[in-house]
Formats: sequence, C-alpha cells, structure tokens
Amino acid sequence: MTPVFAARRRADEFAALVEGTSTGGPDVRFADLLELVGALREAPAVGPRPEFVTDLRERLLLAAEADLVPSRAATETARLTLPPRHSKRDRRIAAAVGGIALVGATTSMAMAAQSALPGDVLYPIKRVIENAQTGVAVGEGQKGETLLANAAGRLDEVSELSRSRGAGDSLAIADTLNDFTEQATEASDLLLSDFAQSGHESSIADLRDFTASSLDQLTSLAPAVPSEARDELLHAAHVLLQIDAAAEQACPACGGAGIAEIPPAFAPVASSVPGTVGSSTPAQPTGKHHQGPKGQSTDPQVPQVNSGALPPGSVLTAPDSGGSTTGGDDPAPSDPIGTLTDGLTGGGSSQPTSNPSLPDLGGVIDDAGDAVDDVTDPLAP
Repeated sequence: MTPVFAARRRADEFAALVEGTSTGGPDVRFADLLELVGALREAPAVGPRPEFVTDLRERLLLAAEADLVPSRAATETARLTLPPRHSKRDRRIAAAVGGIALVGATTSMAMAAQSALPGDVLYPIKRVIENAQTGVAVGEGQKGETLLANAAGRLDEVSELSRSRGAGDSLAIADTLNDFTEQATEASDLLLSDFAQSGHESSIADLRDFTASSLDQLTSLAPAVPSEARDELLHAAHVLLQIDAAAEQACPACGGAGIAEIPPAFAPVASSVPGTVGSSTPAQPTGKHHQGPKGQSTDPQVPQVNSGALPPGSVLTAPDSGGSTTGGDDPAPSDPIGTLTDGLTGGGSSQPTSNPSLPDLGGVIDDAGDAVDDVTDPLAP
C-alpha cells in the first residue's frame, strides 16, 4: 500500500473516531488528537461583534447600488464587440506548446521516479516505466536482458532500504526480494529459450555474469537484511544457484563468470541444487564433455587396466602351455572354471565342510523321454 492510500485510511479512521461512528475501541495513535478535539468542542463559539456586522452590511448595500449596476454605455459596447478569432496557426502553436509542456512534465516525473524506493509515491510510476520498456523490447534475448537489469535494480533497492530505513521496513525488503526472484526467473527462462532457438552464446554468458554478481551482492546484504526477510533472501540465493546450474548445463563453453564458490551463508540452500559446488545431488550427464575447475574432466572414467597383469582366475586371461597368465610371472591354474567348481563337487584340493551329492536325475530323464516319444510316434511314417 502506498503512503497516499495509507494516509487516506488513517484520515478516515480519525474522522470516524471524531464523529463517533467507529465500531472499534480507542486508538492510542489518535489519543492526543482526540483530546485536542474535545478541548476545542468545550471552548465557546467565536462570533463577530454586533456593531461590526451592522457597519459591514451598510457598506455592502451602498457598494451594490453604485458598482453592481452596469452602465448603458458598457452594455452597448459589449454587445457590439465581436469575439476574438484564433487562426489555425495560433491553434497549432498552442497545441505544440501544450505538447512540449506535457512531455517535459512526464520526463521530469520519470527522471524523479528512477530514484524512488518501495513505499514512495513515485515508485509505482518507476515500475510502470520498467514494464513498458520490457514490453517494447524485441525478441526473447532483448526482453531477458531488460529483465536482468530490472532485477539488478531490485537488489539496489534492497541495499538502499537496509541502509536508510533498517529493520523498520522489513516488509518492503521482503517484497522487493520476492520481486527480484520473479524477475530473475523470468529473465533466465527467456535467455535460455533464446539460446535454444538461436544459439546466441551471449545470452548464457550474460546470464552467468548476472548470477555471479547477484550472489555476491546478496552475500554483502545478508548481515543487513532483517530477520523477517531472511527466508526471502535464502530463496533468492537458491534461485540464483538453480539458474547458474541450468545455464552451465545448457552451454558449458559459452563463458560468463558463473558461481565458482558458495558463500557459507548460503551453503544450506546449495546442497539441494544439483550440479553446484557443495551439492549432495550430482548433475545429470548431458552427453557433453565437462571440464573441472583446473581443466580436469568431471566425466566418469573407466580405470586403465594392464592386460598383462590381470588378476589370477580372470575370464579375460588366456592360459599358455606353461600354465601361467600372459605377461604374468605367477603360476595360474590351467582350468580356472574347473578350479572354481571343484570345491562344490569334492574334486578340488580343498575339502568342503560336507560331501554334497548330486541328485539322481535318471527317473526324470526317463519320464521326459517317454513324453517326447508320445508326441513324435504319431508323426513317424
């Protein structure tokens, strides 16, 4: 609510208390004013002196007889005089002067509104001008750039509010942080869409520069932001981390500063953003090769294995005639699979804890053969 509407509402509340039509109880805000109203009501009414009223009436009557009756000559002159006529040139000049005055007044108001803060009278005009600038922008990339500039302005407003008004205006600070988050999200959607459609790498670079600078500014604002707006501050940092991760995933080679380090104040929100520093959830692979902080690859790597030094018993080892692995010096069994099964059948060098015996499958095999014969005998010639 702007100060104009807030002042009007307080005036209506005071008028209701004075007239006795208010349904609420006494209001401590208007206690002094109501006491003054009561004192004025008790004072005697002030009126003019009777002799002054009589003298004034006589003078007014005399003046009316002499001055209020128009003379005959003046009446004839006014009736015979034609009204002045304005040419087209005069009308054009008047229209031009009026237009210049209107544009000048509008420009002055717009310039004055640029420094307005949330809660000021001219702040709604500032936001209307910003919306108009975004509306006339051509293309998603230009609109996204305009919204990034507007979002950066919201952080400047938070900084000014925190410095000039302190914790007393926590509601305005929280609302401004929410406006920053909404504008940053809308701008990222437009710039990511512009890159997907046109391939403009500058859209991703500008977006990552914005996330880096904005997170630095939020870090500097963290000590000054009141506790009532702490949740909005953390939410804004969380959104910036998400935007930076999405931009990096869309085009790792597009440039831009990006967020290289998470400040300790925002470490809790960073753990829930995939692909960021300190995140507990890794980013999903996109089929592209990503580089780490020092040029190291972050893609999963298959370990290099020396084929000549495979462990004993590997299924990739081809035994030679001498009973050793290729390229290895240690002896290996000539039949690794047989070695593995010896422990189960009792044929190995190591004795099992019990002597398992294979089940008698003779009856099952005979039954299966009889069933096959029943099916194939009718088909025989």
